[in-house]
Amino acid sequence: TREPYIELLSIEHELQEHRLEKALAWVGQHQDILSTNVRYVENRLPFMLHRLQFLRVLEAEGQHAAVGYAGQHMQQFYRTHGNQLHMLLGGVAFREPFKSRHIYTCSALAATRYGFMYDAALRDELWAEARSEFRRQFCFVIRKPQDSPLLVSVSAGSLALPTLLKFSKVAARTAISTPDQLPIELPLPDAFAFHSTFTCPVSKESNTPSDPAVALPCGHCLNKSSTIRIAKSPARPFKCPYCPQEAMLADCLELKFV
Repeated sequence: TREPYIELLSIEHELQEHRLEKALAWVGQHQDILSTNVRYVENRLPFMLHRLQFLRVLEAEGQHAAVGYAGQHMQQFYRTHGNQLHMLLGGVAFREPFKSRHIYTCSALAATRYGFMYDAALRDELWAEARSEFRRQFCFVIRKPQDSPLLVSVSAGSLALPTLLKFSKVAARTAISTPDQLPIELPLPDAFAFHSTFTCPVSKESNTPSDPAVALPCGHCLNKSSTIRIAKSPARPFKCPYCPQEAMLADCLELKFV
């Protein structure tokens, strides 16, 4: 349906105009769902939005109002973002004196870690980061991809194309033992990693549904086919290829990657 995307575009427009009310209200309504997004130990979107609102209050209403906003809305972030809260509150101490001093002071402070509190360009980067994170979290809540599948495929293909072209020249002269898998690594950024994979250190092949990864009692992991080949018989123990500990096939646990 179109309604979720209409809401997303509406809130993104508000963020583009440096207005946070709709975004903060949306985060409050979906806090329980957002807390299940395990990409981060703690969901960082609420803090990013409250930090921007803190800076807006500081700019428009001054030090006392900003400190009051932090006390009312940002104490919840002390455990997860304590250092950044210290920076915000420490920067407040220089805000008012800074306005009445020479422009030299502006340049000096803007070059420090407090720069985003004084440099408009650095604050714009925070707004852009917040918009990007909000879109990602919104799509997580509605269970839809953040980017078009076609865009992702074309982008990944364009990055992998040079490596694939080199491989095609080699493959034309060499027989490939695993025609259903590429025997090369494609150097794609983390943004294109959508699920975990495992490459067996013995066979150098990735796990598949028919050949899953298994964990030995010692903690080392191999593909199931490699484990069976090393064990030779389920009736007798075999030695792990990476440590002295012995194991039985029945003691090996199949691994599930999500």
